[in-house]
Amino acid sequence: MSPHPYDDLVARQARRLLGVARATGALEREDLVAVGRAAVHEALQRYVPSGVDERTFVSFRVRQRMLDEVRRLSRHSRDELRKGPAPRSIVEVLDKDATTPSHEGLVDAKLVLDELLAASTPCERRVVELLLAGASGHDAAVHLSLSDGRVAQTWRSAVARLRRRLRAPRRAA
Repeated sequence: MSPHPYDDLVARQARRLLGVARATGALEREDLVAVGRAAVHEALQRYVPSGVDERTFVSFRVRQRMLDEVRRLSRHSRDELRKGPAPRSIVEVLDKDATTPSHEGLVDAKLVLDELLAASTPCERRVVELLLAGASGHDAAVHLSLSDGRVAQTWRSAVARLRRRLRAPRRAA
């Protein structure tokens, strides 16, 4: 069986939306491709040449249909998806294995976090404070007039420094 001329377009759209689909617990790649193929068939039936290229029209319909299906099957509301993850705690940030650290470990992490925040730039400090307070990355970006990417980069950098500092031996005061 020869491949359909729009298979590459469906595969590309499925790849782009796979992260959102998995994050919402809605669909896997094969499901997105199946939805996309149905959308191609529907779009080709509805297409009327009127100045918009057929491939552009089909691409738009495929993406919209995939997004509609993700939203329909998602266990999260649109507001929850837009807000991002639930508020973070310092434990969730530092503990990748999801094991509960000791009380001493938490106290040490809090002290090191306070030290690092004191030594950070005002922008870094504000990003970390907003994200730990439960703001989404996008909300923090809007509040601080930064790009979403810059907020994510600042967050990753701060967490990496904090982890390195916690692994380093403590100096005696």
